[in-house]
Amino acid sequence: MNYKVSIAICTYNRADLLKKCLDSLLFQINTKDVEVLVVDNNSTDSTQTLVEAYRERHPYLKYIFEPKQGLSVARNVAWQQSKSEWIAYLDDDGIPHNNYIERLLYVINNHDFDCYGGMYYAYYKDKRPKWISESFGTKELIIPSIGLIDKNTLSGGIFNIKKTVLEAAGGFKENYGMTGAKVAYGEESELQYRVRAAGYKIGFDPDLKMDHIVAGYKLTLGWQLKREYALFRDSPRLLRCDKTYPKLFKSFLYATFRRLPKLIGRFIVRKDYYWQNLIFDYLKPMIEVYGTMHNPLNKV
Repeated sequence: MNYKVSIAICTYNRADLLKKCLDSLLFQINTKDVEVLVVDNNSTDSTQTLVEAYRERHPYLKYIFEPKQGLSVARNVAWQQSKSEWIAYLDDDGIPHNNYIERLLYVINNHDFDCYGGMYYAYYKDKRPKWISESFGTKELIIPSIGLIDKNTLSGGIFNIKKTVLEAAGGFKENYGMTGAKVAYGEESELQYRVRAAGYKIGFDPDLKMDHIVAGYKLTLGWQLKREYALFRDSPRLLRCDKTYPKLFKSFLYATFRRLPKLIGRFIVRKDYYWQNLIFDYLKPMIEVYGTMHNPLNKV
């Protein structure tokens, strides 16, 4: 292998955000240990033109076009075409902090992890509505200092893994994750469950950081409800259950006759509890059950 690490950026029709990512990343690279792979997942915007312009100044930057849609597909293409010991997945809408490369290599050279990840922090292009929590879009801290984790999973947007581990695991399962504009999740968690079960070491570094945009379309009640559904539909750890319809009816009764009166009381009393919060909290139990009903793991 020619490199220590390949930074893989999978992208689809987000040239404007990709530019911010590359501008924050490329100036940090002053070592021959790093290559950058941009996997264009069938974009129709100016993504290719953008990357080709950067390549004139950054020969370690490589452009790969993958016509088959799907984030998991693109992530698999990245490790299959890399020439490195490690694959560092970085979201195209992320802005790595100024010490990202330095920290990336430090952890690889000084800690015995098979894969590890870091933190992301929300930033907003559009004004955040008051009903959206300030913590939305920021990763919850797993542990306060670098170390092994044995329960939690890492976020796929700032996720690093040995190529040999990906090869042994067969990569990401392509029936999980985003496909074009479809909201879908679970691909990085599903991979980590298999990796952990195989005995590999998963680590977390709170000092490996990026800022991550919260797009304006995510600040609507409709999208928040769709996201909640998708999280349970795509969860790779649900148990089988053949009584989901009775459970859905039970969740409706619970939400309507026990939960809703309390939520209305909260809405009346609290100035920081908005009608969007009330609707979301009322529908949440039913949406979670409905998402579970459509999870492939619950199909008998």
